[in-house]
Amino acid sequence: MPIVDDKHIFAIFIKKGLLTSNLQKLLVTRQSYPELFFRLKNVLRAQIGQKYFFFNDDYYAEACIDAINNDEVSGDILGIYATPTPRYQVHLFLAMPKKAAFEEALYLAVVAGVSAITPLQTEKSSSCAWFNINNPRLAKIMVSAREQAKTFTKVSINAPQTLSTALKSSTSPFLLFSPEGCSFFTLQQRLASQFTQEMQVNILVGPEADFTLLEKEQILQHPSAELVALTKSILRVPEATFLACALFNLK
Repeated sequence: MPIVDDKHIFAIFIKKGLLTSNLQKLLVTRQSYPELFFRLKNVLRAQIGQKYFFFNDDYYAEACIDAINNDEVSGDILGIYATPTPRYQVHLFLAMPKKAAFEEALYLAVVAGVSAITPLQTEKSSSCAWFNINNPRLAKIMVSAREQAKTFTKVSINAPQTLSTALKSSTSPFLLFSPEGCSFFTLQQRLASQFTQEMQVNILVGPEADFTLLEKEQILQHPSAELVALTKSILRVPEATFLACALFNLK
């Protein structure tokens, strides 16, 4: 058996039917799962003894490859687990930027561990006309991010909403970032002391030109709105998205 470098374990999103709670042996055939078979054998060049994480929206498993030939790849299941629920359910409300910036922000938000993403229509946001929640490109971006970061928790993406609709959708805290706000870590400690179980946190990321004064007043009228300082510098939308969401996943 060849010696395999086991320092990095790839994570692969797979179809729901292939991964079940009682699975004991992984069997990927050329005929039944051609795309996954090609990826394992020809793209990742899987080797005997190499470990992989396989996951879907319900479970994730660690498997060790034990056989490879021209028709199938098989492996022993070392452990299979229900998808974990994060302490903070981070819901990102993102004022719609231009398409390329949205796709970048989407990838970074998923890498950072966000649970849900809702585009916002605001006075200064870009058009949402191109957006479709069933767009296969967006689905691929989210899968790629989950594989890269090994964030096995399902991420939902919603249809665009107006700011007023978004604020009515939840009684959980809405975070608006501003240099005049309280320290993020002070807020995080306060939230952690108030909630012993999982909780939802709503993060508002405005357009490149920021929310208008009226929109900020509207946000701060929400009973659970919090004004929070993120950085002293001005961040682009994708950078602000990543930093704001990732802070809730610090160990």
